Amino acid sequence: MKNALTILLSLFLVFSSFSLKAAGSLEMQVEKTISRALSSYNKAITDNDPDYWLRYFNKDIVFSSPLKNSKNVDDLKEYYTLEFSNFDANYETEQVIAKGRTAAAKLVWNIKKKGDENFSKINIAAFFELSPSGKFSSAKFYFDTHEHINLFKEILK
Repeated sequence: MKNALTILLSLFLVFSSFSLKAAGSLEMQVEKTISRALSSYNKAITDNDPDYWLRYFNKDIVFSSPLKNSKNVDDLKEYYTLEFSNFDANYETEQVIAKGRTAAAKLVWNIKKKGDENFSKINIAAFFELSPSGKFSSAKFYFDTHEHINLFKEILK
């Protein structure tokens, strides 16, 4: 799965321009917004506050992951309330690459059930589209759940 994530990110790089970003450029702003949002996820799960994370999403967000597909922020709030209540987790951002309002991120998701001792490390390729409001209009997370089926069995019901 790690190779598939690398391939996805490599393809994004191939189809992106390799020009340098000027200070204040759209791409630089998008990269900073995504990095800030992912840091907010880390704070939100620690504080058990899904709204802190979801403030980065449009009300009509198109969201997909192996664990949840959604087309609105209220549905996502239900999901993240469940996730934040049952898991300890954080994102490590390894790389963010933006082209216009679209960006790809290479992440490591450190996650464990509350009360468990060890974290699982899950490699993620994530793709974001920012609307003119500066909030995500779409967010797609790709990762392999097979190796971690016991970790996610309650969510995957």
